[in-house]
Amino acid sequence: PVLVRMLTAACRDARKGMMPPKSGGNEFSVKELVLAVVELEKAGTFPKETTDRWRADLTSVVATNCYTTGRLKIGEPRASNWVVFAAASEQARLAYGMGGDAAFVERYVRDQLRWFDANGMYKDPHQPAVYDFVTRLQFMHVLDWGYDGPSRAALEAQLERSAEPTLKMQSACGEIPYGGRSNQFLHNNTFYAAVCEWYAARFAKRGETGKAARFAAAARRATEALRPWLAERPVSHVKNRY
Repeated sequence: PVLVRMLTAACRDARKGMMPPKSGGNEFSVKELVLAVVELEKAGTFPKETTDRWRADLTSVVATNCYTTGRLKIGEPRASNWVVFAAASEQARLAYGMGGDAAFVERYVRDQLRWFDANGMYKDPHQPAVYDFVTRLQFMHVLDWGYDGPSRAALEAQLERSAEPTLKMQSACGEIPYGGRSNQFLHNNTFYAAVCEWYAARFAKRGETGKAARFAAAARRATEALRPWLAERPVSHVKNRY
């Protein structure tokens, strides 16, 4: 019952549009809602009329009203990682039959390509490592969910360029030993592992099994490095408890 209430409220509010001032937009929720509904449909957890109601609300989302991204002008003088989250949400809606705005995806993918550096890494303001690989993961979602717009080749080229630097970001004990905002969160290991798994699958599909194995091993080290942190009591979601 709690899950039903939560999803009902969240899907309804996404349909209604922007959140209250200062609370941000729905960039960080819509694709998660789409995936939750799809998985619950597959599992048959709830009656069809319940999941259909959620699906209808998500299908009614209007991208330019739903996300704060809709206010962002093209060519802004600083990177905006949350824009890429919004593009991933719209591509998820397209992929799973819940509406979606392909023009919105293309507009912001093309615009955010400006913020990749010579290593194919995303230059979030102040450039914390976490915000590079978390944002690249959203670009990877966009590709996995069928994006095939005019900027696809340029995006794939940047992600290819960042493959080797990604491996070099990891320490021998599986951590990402870089500073900057949010670098102490446990979930950084899982985001890093997800990026490495994407590369592993991509290289394996091309028959580059040695390269794929290196990324799979990096993903495994990242997740295994979480074990001692998760064994602590009380568990904290941030390593330095700051």
